[in-house]
Amino acid sequence: MNMVKGFLIVLATAVVCGFAGGVLGNQIGQHAPSYYQTVFDVTPETNLVSLGTVLGFVQGLGAGLVVGLGIVLAVTWYEINKLRFAAERTSSTD
Repeated sequence: MNMVKGFLIVLATAVVCGFAGGVLGNQIGQHAPSYYQTVFDVTPETNLVSLGTVLGFVQGLGAGLVVGLGIVLAVTWYEINKLRFAAERTSSTD
């Protein structure tokens, strides 16, 4: 895996998870606003839908970064071991 492909994987998972988190947070803010009132000490003027959307996006973005880095790590580990196995197999037949 080259660096560009790894970067794009991390970026794509971060964006997708950030978007999904934002949508989920928005829905919580619309349908269960008391959740945010319970978890956070907010004033009555606070827009709970916006709070949920932004909080969900930020948490989703963080989760997406972790997932993307995990994917890149797993693929890189697999490719390194595949090359190592091929090198050992080639050297043992010589």
